[in-house]
Amino acid sequence: MIGFLFTAIVFIGVLSVLVLVHEIGHYGAARLLGVRVRELGVGFPPRVRAINRGGIDYSINALPFGGFVRLHGEEDTTQPDGFAGRSIKVRAAIIVSGAAMNLALAWVIFTVIAAVVPVPTDVIGDVVVRDVAVGSPAESAGILPNDLLDELNGVEVVSPNQLSVLIRETSGQQVTLRVLRGLVPIAIQLAPRVEPPPGEGAMGVSISMENATLLTERTPMWKAPINGVRTMIAFFGLVAQEVRGWGSGSSQSDFAGPVGIAQIAGEAARNGFLDLIWLVGVLSLNLAVLNLLPVPALDGGRLPFLALEAIRGGRRLPTRLEGTIHFVGFAVLIGLILLITITVDIPRVFSGDPILPAG
Repeated sequence: MIGFLFTAIVFIGVLSVLVLVHEIGHYGAARLLGVRVRELGVGFPPRVRAINRGGIDYSINALPFGGFVRLHGEEDTTQPDGFAGRSIKVRAAIIVSGAAMNLALAWVIFTVIAAVVPVPTDVIGDVVVRDVAVGSPAESAGILPNDLLDELNGVEVVSPNQLSVLIRETSGQQVTLRVLRGLVPIAIQLAPRVEPPPGEGAMGVSISMENATLLTERTPMWKAPINGVRTMIAFFGLVAQEVRGWGSGSSQSDFAGPVGIAQIAGEAARNGFLDLIWLVGVLSLNLAVLNLLPVPALDGGRLPFLALEAIRGGRRLPTRLEGTIHFVGFAVLIGLILLITITVDIPRVFSGDPILPAG
């Protein structure tokens, strides 16, 4: 029961942040473009309390699932400071501003994470000889299994990759190796082969790394915003790849409805604050993308009507027809959410399978 309450609280918190940020985008754009805002609400009615500032009601409501913005003249074209009475460009800007705010939130989150979380840069350790090939330069020079390769031409050997680079740079030339045999340092000279036999390296040794240490560094502050953008681009690339997979039938998509998202949020919160914040960024990107899809009842579903209005020289479709289309779209959307919840989310919850990958 405690786990369920924890998951519910986390889910409500995450959803509220995402939706409220989205609605603040509509609110800010409307005020900036001269459309009167009647109400900015936190949560959904019934209303608990409200204050009026500058003719705008700022309300707190009983259902804690995000928020909403109520604009003046949303359907009345006769109101000069109303939404419906403004130009196509103004209405389009207000419509897409919610998704833009979700994109901005994701970018801020990924930028902060890039700035504060150290990223792996290299793995270093002791490079140890495991085997020596017969007839190789290493055998001729007297290198033995379990020798620790300490230096090459005075450069400390710290990883197999670094040793490979040093060997490539000196192939065909005589080099000086400093090895440790037990605690005894031994200087060995040999010439790495330019064209070694198949399956052998230039020196003729197989090596491994012991006592490995992971090196990390923080991203410079000036570079963190760039990395935030790169993370977003990588996300969109994964989305495009997934969509192409759907079309070719080569990808098995992993949908999640509200229950599934709640389970993901609960798992992320248990893994730690960083995982939860990362998830908020990913969900904010998802919300931005989904909200701009040309599906009736979503913000993106209103854009085709504006495009049609522009094509028709400013003549709008009847309000009742547009409302009916949005209502049908909303009903289909709710049906899909219920279908995913019943067929995917609930079976996964009862199976006890985690959604987030381990490790």
